[in-house]
Amino acid sequence: MLDKVGGLSESLKTLARCASTRKTREGDCLMCMHEEETDERYASAFVRHFAEPDLNRHYRDSFGLCLQHLAKVIRKCGNEPIAKEIIEIESTKVAHLLGEVEEFMRKQDYRFSDEQPGKEQDAWIRAIEKIVGKEGAF
Repeated sequence: MLDKVGGLSESLKTLARCASTRKTREGDCLMCMHEEETDERYASAFVRHFAEPDLNRHYRDSFGLCLQHLAKVIRKCGNEPIAKEIIEIESTKVAHLLGEVEEFMRKQDYRFSDEQPGKEQDAWIRAIEKIVGKEGAF
């Protein structure tokens, strides 16, 4: 799986760019516009305080960021070195999640159906949440 991680960070960058293409236009929902502004403030605060031990530890121990919020954070980083660190952290998280999805898929094979499901049984849901965000998070 380690050979997948190298290309994974480049894939994360590409997916994050795609997720960031939503633009607020005249006629958009007022709440959506405020949500976007709030997300931008959170992304700025995340970047500004990333080096603080409590935030950094909490982030490293968490699920991480969905692609939409990863894109916002990376944009806020600009050329700062923390962008690379955040992408490395997310790449590791995605690689681990990918391993769980692969294990889930393996256990769907009839030859392994007698194996007890483990933490991988909801990996497919977490993978979707990583791509589109967690339902009800707002």
